[in-house]
Amino acid sequence: MAATTLTDNGYPSAKELTFGIEYEFLVHINITDLSEEEKRTLTADFASSLPRHTVRLMADAIRERLDALGLQHAAEKAWIVKTDHSVKPDFTLANAGKFSSFAGLEITTPKMQNQAAALDECVKVARELVAHPEVRFSNSCGLHVHVGHAGEGLSLLASQKLFSVLFLGGEQILNTLFRKDRRNNYYCRDITKHSAVAKISAQGQRLPGAVPEEWVTACFPPDFPAVEEYQKNRFAMDTIWKAATIEEFVEVIGDDGMGYSWTHLPSHAFNPTETIEFRKAEGSLDRPMNLDFVSDWPQVCMGLVAFAIDADPQELERVIRGVGTALRAESNEEKVRVFLRSLKLDETLVVRLAERAKELSG
Repeated sequence: MAATTLTDNGYPSAKELTFGIEYEFLVHINITDLSEEEKRTLTADFASSLPRHTVRLMADAIRERLDALGLQHAAEKAWIVKTDHSVKPDFTLANAGKFSSFAGLEITTPKMQNQAAALDECVKVARELVAHPEVRFSNSCGLHVHVGHAGEGLSLLASQKLFSVLFLGGEQILNTLFRKDRRNNYYCRDITKHSAVAKISAQGQRLPGAVPEEWVTACFPPDFPAVEEYQKNRFAMDTIWKAATIEEFVEVIGDDGMGYSWTHLPSHAFNPTETIEFRKAEGSLDRPMNLDFVSDWPQVCMGLVAFAIDADPQELERVIRGVGTALRAESNEEKVRVFLRSLKLDETLVVRLAERAKELSG
C-alpha cells in the first residue's frame, strides 16, 4: 500500500513538508558493559557528571537498539544519539540511584517525509525508550519537533502568518496540551510574554516601511474578542508584518528561549536547519497519553505550517476568527476542539487532543 500523507488538511503544501523529532531522556550507567568496580568508581562523586567517554558508551548502547529496530523512512542523513546537558535527573530518579549514575541523552531523527510510515517509526522509537530498563525520564525532558518545507525553510510571509495566529491566541490555546511546568518555562517561553515584540511598547523600536494593511486587517476581524491588550497586539502585528527579510523578522521577534523558535531559518544561524522548532511538548514518554502525543503533536505542528504557507488573507482571517471563537469557549477541551477544527485537522486527531486538554485541566 502506498504511503499516505501524515497531515493533509486541505492545504497543498502539506505534501511538501518534512519533519524531525528530538527525544530527550536519561540513561543509567548500567546500560554499559563496564564492571561493577568501574561503575562504582565513576559514580563515586555524587555531584560529578560522568566522563565523556562513558557517556559515549551509553549513547552507543542506545544506538545499537535503534539499529536493531530496522528504521528506514528517512529523507536524508541518519538517526543520531548525542549528549544533552539540559536533561537532568530529578528527585524521583534519586530513588533509583545516584544522580551521578545518569547521563542526559537526545535522539535526533533524520529529516522525515510527511508520511504516516515515518511517524510510525518515530512512535516505534518512543516505545523502545519506554520499554528499555535503563532509560528514565524527568520533568526536564522535552519532545521537540522541527518542521521544514521542501528543503527551503519557511518563507517570511508564512512565518508572519504563523506568528500572528500563535501570538493572537493560538499559543494560549495550545498551552492546554502541555503539562503546566512546560508552559512558559525557562526553555520554552511564551512568545506572547517574552518575544521582543511583546516587550517593546508602542513608543519603542519601530521598523521603517508601510504596514501591509490587507494582512494586518485580517488579524483583527470585527468579531474578534475585545482584549485589554489590543494596542500591544496591534503594535506587535504592525512590527512583524513590516519585516522585509526573514533575518529582520527573527531579529524583531527575538529568541529568548521561545517555545516556538525561528532561529534555525536565517542563513547566518549557528545551526541553519531551515526549520521552525516547536519546543513545548514534554518528553516524559512513560506518562499517560504521551506515547500518543509523539504521533499527534507533529501533526498539529505540520498543520499549522501548511496553513501558514498556503493561507491567503481571507483564510488567515477565517483561522483568526476560529481562534477568537475558541478563546470564548468555557473549557480547555472546547478551546482545543474549535481551534484545531479551524485548521481543518483530522477529526479523530482533534477528538484525541481535546481529551488530552481535558485531562491536563484536572
